Amino acid sequence: MLHNLSSLGFGSVYGALSGIRMYHIDPAVLRVLRPSGQSSTLLPEGANVASVLRGLAQSHPELADRIQGYLRAIVPGFERIEIRQIAGLGVPYFKMSSGDGKGSTNFPVTNVSDGTLRALAILVALFQAPAPTLQLLEEPETALHPGATGVLLDAMLEASERSQILVTTHSADLLDQKDIPDESILAVVAEDGTTRIGPLDDSERSAIRDHLFTAGELLRTGGLHLAPGDTPNQRAEPA
Repeated sequence: MLHNLSSLGFGSVYGALSGIRMYHIDPAVLRVLRPSGQSSTLLPEGANVASVLRGLAQSHPELADRIQGYLRAIVPGFERIEIRQIAGLGVPYFKMSSGDGKGSTNFPVTNVSDGTLRALAILVALFQAPAPTLQLLEEPETALHPGATGVLLDAMLEASERSQILVTTHSADLLDQKDIPDESILAVVAEDGTTRIGPLDDSERSAIRDHLFTAGELLRTGGLHLAPGDTPNQRAEPA
């Protein structure tokens, strides 16, 4: 279908639709060692993260540096990642400081926590090149400690200058950041087999805009509400 759009002269439509990427990162998939190579596009579960990171380091070193910089802010003790070639496989090694001032230790990807792997894959998704036209990230905060969510949001805001980003989340910690514009937050409610997505109630948008509450604080105190519509004032979880 997309190929037909391109051949009929809808090149821009084809480019936009084929550039959409959806990610649900699975740390177990990231631990599977794969043949060494270079990729420009991250796969939906992050399987080729080592190849994409290796390619970025060669073609866009400034983006690879941003990924590692954000990872240092998220993971205590993290120093850098090195992709080693072992028996034809690309094996990411994480250099971590020992914490006692006596040096560093290198951990293979198989020995790294779920949270660290998810953070890496999400950052690679955000800063991959070429940038997707639209990225959909499913609950990127999963397995991260609450203090890391603010750093993750900073990365998403920076990456949004290159690509449109849509995030689904249940995390009040992620929504606690005052830098999120009220118009960027949509609420979702499912009822009787129908899903509604839309802007927040005007009073809640005003509270966020005036910095009286963050969206996270509103969520903790009873949820967020859709603006009045077919079924007004329904409680919802944020998207």
